[in-house]
Amino acid sequence: MIAEAPQPRQSSRRAVELGLALCLTVLLCGSVARAQSVAFINPGKSDEIYWVTATQGMQAVAKSLGIIFEVQYAQREHLKTLEIAREMVARPTGKRPEYIVITNDYAVAGELLKIIEGAGVKSFLAYSSIPVEQRSDIGAPRTKYKGWLGSLEPQAEDAGYLTARALIERGKREKAFGPDGKLRTIWRAAIYYAAGTFLVFPLLGWPLTRVTQSLHFSPGLTAGNIALAELRNFVVALICTGAFALYERRRVDSYGLPVNRALGCQTFEGAAAGVIMAGAVAVGMIALGGMEIKGWAGSGSALMLSEPAWLAANICVGIAEEMWFRSYLQQTLWKSIGFWPAAIVIALIFAAEHYFFKEGENIWDVITLVSLSLLLSYTMLRTGTLWFAVGFHIAFDYMQLFVIGTPNGAQVPVGRLLNVRFTGSEWLTGGVLGTEASFLMYPAIAFLWLYVWWRYRANPPLRP
Repeated sequence: MIAEAPQPRQSSRRAVELGLALCLTVLLCGSVARAQSVAFINPGKSDEIYWVTATQGMQAVAKSLGIIFEVQYAQREHLKTLEIAREMVARPTGKRPEYIVITNDYAVAGELLKIIEGAGVKSFLAYSSIPVEQRSDIGAPRTKYKGWLGSLEPQAEDAGYLTARALIERGKREKAFGPDGKLRTIWRAAIYYAAGTFLVFPLLGWPLTRVTQSLHFSPGLTAGNIALAELRNFVVALICTGAFALYERRRVDSYGLPVNRALGCQTFEGAAAGVIMAGAVAVGMIALGGMEIKGWAGSGSALMLSEPAWLAANICVGIAEEMWFRSYLQQTLWKSIGFWPAAIVIALIFAAEHYFFKEGENIWDVITLVSLSLLLSYTMLRTGTLWFAVGFHIAFDYMQLFVIGTPNGAQVPVGRLLNVRFTGSEWLTGGVLGTEASFLMYPAIAFLWLYVWWRYRANPPLRP
């Protein structure tokens, strides 16, 4: 239940897609008397929903302008990006694209510009910016590289400011303030999510990058990368919740996460439920021939260090994601539209952030994510806090990523406990998404729903 860890959440890219289409229109429509050719070196995979959608937007623009458009996917291999560029510019003049759209994923823009410039082909940088430390070597568009026409870079801070301003203006028009003079709860929830996603989260990107560089973390699905990404999410949730707690004159931990109950029985009960669910699904896979344990994935001190590292990383996952989704945001929505409508909205947002920004997602995993999200919301309703949900989230992901070592977004966890081989149909193994996308999850989730209902049936439902 985590987003693809090495890649920061890419909310700022949503606005870039339409902007890039417009930019291509402006760049090329001035001379469309003859068919021109544009190529896009796509850094993603050919079945990755985000990059496929980006390509489709460009294809639509090219078709409307009568432009010959070509796309080649690098399949997330940065060396392949360079190979594609060399192959394109090495073609005979008549078959060579006149424009090549590139990105700076994996910091390859400098090398790509050099390759493309040498062949006299024009280039355009989109979807990512040139880091400050690279700019002295690369320069500005049309300076060192004359054929580099320009860039379309995400401006997340501006997007956050404009979004917040638009919300405030619309709120004034639609009487967003109640009789007490304060913002109505639905607007508080909307501003919380918009400010966190489009303003606070992007602002923390640069510090996170610097910390990652200073710690020399290797790329991939590692405990360190997961921990840093989720610490960023936690800080975002803490800042946004803290701001509204001041506004409402409440404690930060009063939205379902009382600090004095963090180590209470509900946290450990939730953790036990997470271990049992993930373990039961794994046992089912083994029984049906979908999983085979080949032995230990590591040994010695490396394995001894991996265990606490992955535990710490998943503690960050559980606390950060529950605080962001189900603390202030869900409880404020609950006051406005009711418990179950709020739980459904949170579940859809939770699933959408995984589906659109995590490699390999499919409809079956979305069903799992929605079901789990609704279940965790239900535990809050029946137990009175989010600590059962936090414990479950920590333990379930720990079992998946460290103990079993299941794939997550087509990546295999580094430093996992078991060396496991998955065979058979994706409905059983979950494919590149691992155990959480297995059909065996559905009966396991149903049993936990029944357990929570039975265990806490005498408790009066929580009031927001």
